[in-house]
Amino acid sequence: MGRARRALTNFQETLPIFITLAVLSMVSRTGCRWLAPSSILLGRVAYVVCYVGGLSPWRSISFTVVLVGMETLCLSRCWAIGSLKLP
Repeated sequence: MGRARRALTNFQETLPIFITLAVLSMVSRTGCRWLAPSSILLGRVAYVVCYVGGLSPWRSISFTVVLVGMETLCLSRCWAIGSLKLP
């Protein structure tokens, strides 16, 4: 039960970042509207399952998928901001 509680706490720590980036990406209509948020969500689910199950190498792989997805969302958002034309 302790591993599941720690995995849930970890998931809740990154959830606000994910929601913010996903909503901004969808609203701004950047190129990564569905692929990056989906990879983050699936990666987080896989991470929790691997964390609870004690599957060490797969946990690291799923965490890497989450990080790449979040970086993709951040970069696509920064790219959208940088391409705006100011009057």
